[in-house]
Amino acid sequence: MFRSIRHTRCFPMMLLSHPMLRQYLIFLFVSFTLAGPLRADVASVLPLGDLDQWAALTLGYNRAEDRLFNSAQIYGNVGVSGNRDLNLTSASLVDGDVYLSGWGAARSGQGAMVNGSQFRGANAFLNTERNLALNLSRAAGLLTPTRNVSMINLSATDNLTLSGAPGETVVLNLRMIRMSGSSTLTLQGSADTTYVINVNRGFSLTDTARIVLSGGLDWNDVVFNVRGTGTPVSIAGNSTFQGILLATRRTAQLRDAAILRGEAIADNLQMQGTSQIVHPPVVSP
Repeated sequence: MFRSIRHTRCFPMMLLSHPMLRQYLIFLFVSFTLAGPLRADVASVLPLGDLDQWAALTLGYNRAEDRLFNSAQIYGNVGVSGNRDLNLTSASLVDGDVYLSGWGAARSGQGAMVNGSQFRGANAFLNTERNLALNLSRAAGLLTPTRNVSMINLSATDNLTLSGAPGETVVLNLRMIRMSGSSTLTLQGSADTTYVINVNRGFSLTDTARIVLSGGLDWNDVVFNVRGTGTPVSIAGNSTFQGILLATRRTAQLRDAAILRGEAIADNLQMQGTSQIVHPPVVSP
């Protein structure tokens, strides 16, 4: 015979009747409520590995050396794979460590400086990072688009805002991104929203165009995957980019006073003027 539950004291109610335990449960509830959503970055949906450690990583398939002219600056670590040199001229600066493969060297002209250590012959390490970058680009390109947007072409004072729900991965598959004037692209989301934006043709920012992250988004929540070979990725003028720039088969060009806040992964890197790459701290999920 089964006992009637009318005569069985409910175990959870017994627990809640204990005053100290009840206070502890209330504390846990309040703590989780105030903490808000858990963080998530691109690594939660794509094989990022440890690629977010770099300010700049170049793969070197086109064999051209990476160059920093004038007063161009990189704040963070730099990886140069493919047995190539990193050439710094004038007052250019790398404020971080430089990893080079094979016979590659960081060559500094008068006034230029690497404010960190140089690790030559780091072939195995850089080959691993290069393969991670290629796999990341392939995986990003296989994601199914979640928004019906074919291109982003903004000029003058145009503004475009894209929004992602908490926990959502927003995926775009675009022909191109072209921004000029004082146009703004705002990506909005919470701390656990991620964006994967695939671009199949051109990518250019100029004048004072800006890519802005809002809500709880951080730079490593967003990846712009510029796919295949083609024209260089161009960030020029006083434009501002935020996120991970992934262009494994293209040259990334930063000119004038342009600023990239996040990370640049490209086949080759060319920087001029007072352009900057600034690698912020990694915010872990």
